[in-house]
Amino acid sequence: MCRVLIFIVIILTLSCNKNDNNTAHSGLVKQFHKSIAIGENYYENPDILYAFKGSDQEINVIYPESDQLKWVQFNSDRATFKKVLQPTGGFRNFWSKGFSRKDNGNLTIVGTYWQTENSLGNMYVATADEKGNLLDTKVISLKSGENIRGDKVYPARDGGYFTVSTAYGGFDIARLNEMAEVEWKKTGLYINGVANVEEIRSLAEDNKGNIFMATLIHNITGASPGTQECIIKMKPDGTIIWIKSLEIRNLDAHNSDYDIKYLIVDEHEELFAFEEFHSVKRMMVTKLDSNGNVLAMKNFDDNTTGLYDVQYRDQSFYLLVGGNNPVKTIQLRMDQNLNIIKKGVVLSVGDLSGLPGKFFKSSTDQSTDYVIAGKDEWDNNAWQYIRLDENWKYPCYNYTGQDINFKNHTDFSVQNWDVTQFETISYSAEDFVTTNAVFELKALPTSNMTMSVFCEP
Repeated sequence: MCRVLIFIVIILTLSCNKNDNNTAHSGLVKQFHKSIAIGENYYENPDILYAFKGSDQEINVIYPESDQLKWVQFNSDRATFKKVLQPTGGFRNFWSKGFSRKDNGNLTIVGTYWQTENSLGNMYVATADEKGNLLDTKVISLKSGENIRGDKVYPARDGGYFTVSTAYGGFDIARLNEMAEVEWKKTGLYINGVANVEEIRSLAEDNKGNIFMATLIHNITGASPGTQECIIKMKPDGTIIWIKSLEIRNLDAHNSDYDIKYLIVDEHEELFAFEEFHSVKRMMVTKLDSNGNVLAMKNFDDNTTGLYDVQYRDQSFYLLVGGNNPVKTIQLRMDQNLNIIKKGVVLSVGDLSGLPGKFFKSSTDQSTDYVIAGKDEWDNNAWQYIRLDENWKYPCYNYTGQDINFKNHTDFSVQNWDVTQFETISYSAEDFVTTNAVFELKALPTSNMTMSVFCEP
């Protein structure tokens, strides 16, 4: 009889442990839909510059406001902190927009810093940890006294950085090591009196250190003045290998240049360009080899209206795309052959026409951890964040995901630019000086930040 009782107790214990594990696991994929007000009054909600999931399910949102960079961290219950980046002591002005996250979890911020009234702008590079603590700030100056500006920053594979800028009508790309010291810088990139680079949309690096950039080139003169979206490939030392532009034909009732929003290189040295031509609600994805030859080109069908976010993880692409009413946003998983292999509804209610969304995929791929919407349904000065279940279902609303397909597109032309016509100025590490600077991530009050619950099953 005692053995039977012991056996029953063991079974009950195992059963309780199993239930506890199930409860914990179900908590990992629990759906919710909430919003957090940022506690400030703006005419329009600030765009999300960068967003990422931190440790312990913390959600981080970085957004620019005037000349400042603001950073909010919150979880499902409250705002953890709110901070603003600024120099200490006296300064004339500073400007910050570039933000990226490294593999070790640390964050990199880049911007331009005017220390005195008559000084030219210098570039600064700051690093911080995930808890909002500033680690280090370096100011980079040209010994010649020329202006140097940092607008965007991209992490390099070896722990360094690429900083880019097209301010003042000039093209700049600098390669920095992990200590924020300049290794080389290229500036110019123009055909004198004919064309120059106006904008850098995206940058990616392959395993060999080659650099790919999606840029906007402006034709000043010639038979077809205007702008063209180009892909530029550079060697690891910044030497141009090729420049190519794509023209889309027989689509949207007119021919149009490619309008690249995201550029990604996979582990096989293949290049993926994600294009959004928002005015005609067109999206395309193109797969190219390392020489810029088009391997495949597909366009989304008419059920999509915008491309909000693209991430590449575990040999898959994760996309947030806009959909027709009542579905506002769809999440897609796409393989390297440009096939959709999973989809789910993210947002299905509210007026979110200007949605700049971000999302984070869970490590187990059982759910999307968080989706950040750039505009709250009730309050323009708030963000929504939504968690999906393991089937990528939208919480509380039983909408069926609309059908989204890719169509093969073969009518396009590729223009190869003569790189020998382009002029650049090269700088080496000896042309720069790197000094320490005192910045702070100043704490702002979170008492005026409120949390609203839309639904939580």
